[in-house]
Amino acid sequence: MTSPHFSGLRRRGAPLCGSASRLANAFFGAQRMRCAARPPSRSNSIALDSVTSISTSMDYIDDLTQAKEVFALYGAAMYEAQCVEKQLAILGATKYNPEASVMDRGRYDVLINQLLKKTFGAIYQHIQMKSNDQIESRDFIEEALSVRNWLAHDYFWERAGYLPTSQGRQSMLSELRLIHDELKELDKVLSETFRVWGRERGITDEMINQLTDDLIRDPDQF
Repeated sequence: MTSPHFSGLRRRGAPLCGSASRLANAFFGAQRMRCAARPPSRSNSIALDSVTSISTSMDYIDDLTQAKEVFALYGAAMYEAQCVEKQLAILGATKYNPEASVMDRGRYDVLINQLLKKTFGAIYQHIQMKSNDQIESRDFIEEALSVRNWLAHDYFWERAGYLPTSQGRQSMLSELRLIHDELKELDKVLSETFRVWGRERGITDEMINQLTDDLIRDPDQF
């Protein structure tokens, strides 16, 4: 079984502090220009005008169709990140749960529901604290966590200068496609880790596939 290879995409992005510094320079530069050009009585509206200009940056996109592809692929990457997160929660309640063999259904349900409500980072921290086994694909899980957080909190902020142009958006598409594929591969690795654990305890692939079929047939029951 091969593990996904994250290529350090997050580290290639401009540091957040650098982006914030450039934004501050632009903001206060615009503020000084407006102060020089406007009567003092209007100075209180300068900050609002600057923020409004930043918030309408979507107006500079020259191809909304391609931009929608970026947003769609971003959504697909975040979908795969969530799959990794939830699969890790399942492993936290099973393979990496030292009490899994003595738990009844009630205790298991409480634990899995608790884990599913946690963030990616909190789930991983729980596993690190509780598991007696070596965590498989540890490096890739940690990189996935880092990439997921970057996507969720900083991606469009750090790629703001890419979005308005075709060349920039193409770069974003290539980047997001690679992230999506690597997260998808990690989800497969984690899913197989659970299946191997389950087979040893009588949880067959047929049983798992049946649960998937039931979910598709009646998604509201879950």
